[in-house]
Amino acid sequence: MHYNAPNAPWRKRFLRELASCGNVSRVVDELGLVWSSVYQAKKQDPVFAAEWEEAMQAALDLIEARVVTRASNYSDRMAEFMLRQWRPAKYGDAPGQQASPPQVIINITERKDDKEPEPPCQTSP
Repeated sequence: MHYNAPNAPWRKRFLRELASCGNVSRVVDELGLVWSSVYQAKKQDPVFAAEWEEAMQAALDLIEARVVTRASNYSDRMAEFMLRQWRPAKYGDAPGQQASPPQVIINITERKDDKEPEPPCQTSP
């Protein structure tokens, strides 16, 4: 496989899968790629590096949407954490105080409305 070719077929699939979950190691493993070669391609090709960053931002948008849904439906503590982070002037600690460390553990794949967890990456042929 030619990892450094700008039009290598693996790149489009890698970016699509990365955008669905944001987990580079998992996507590399699921697609049967070589981790070091993928990172070398990113390092050598600024266009691919920019596309990689866009895919990561898309994944973070999906994760954020899941977190918001969970906070709205299942967790007052998670909602409190999100409000403190996103609107610190209104919901944060008092001025001059050190921010409290978050006490929230988020499992974005667990869904209480389903019996099976939602897979973080959807690998397609």
